[in-house]
Amino acid sequence: MVSKTSLSPVITIDFKRDRIRIHKRTLRFLGDPEYVLLLVNPEDHTIAIMRCDRSDLRAYRLPKARLYDKQSFEITSKCLLRNLLSMCGYLHDNHIYRLYGELVQNEGIVQFSLAEFCNACGK
Repeated sequence: MVSKTSLSPVITIDFKRDRIRIHKRTLRFLGDPEYVLLLVNPEDHTIAIMRCDRSDLRAYRLPKARLYDKQSFEITSKCLLRNLLSMCGYLHDNHIYRLYGELVQNEGIVQFSLAEFCNACGK
């Protein structure tokens, strides 16, 4: 039997190396876009990845050649990860977290919740 998590979009938040790894499976849920936006909602404790085009200056370009032989796309940002740590006090520096998300189909967004970590600390 296939578990629900093995069919879900996934990202990894790596506080050890200050990076967010977007797995290839997640990009497939979005239709293998050329550009994506990384969105953070501190009130809902969510992270979202949204397909977009090159006109948005905040967009990350996903080079197809690099994704061909790799299993993920990495975004490195010490500032972003420090903000995530402050947003959810139960996350720990020097830890790695794997989050499973869900596709919001009509929005072209994959959403991941940090609520399970934030609820543990009461935020």
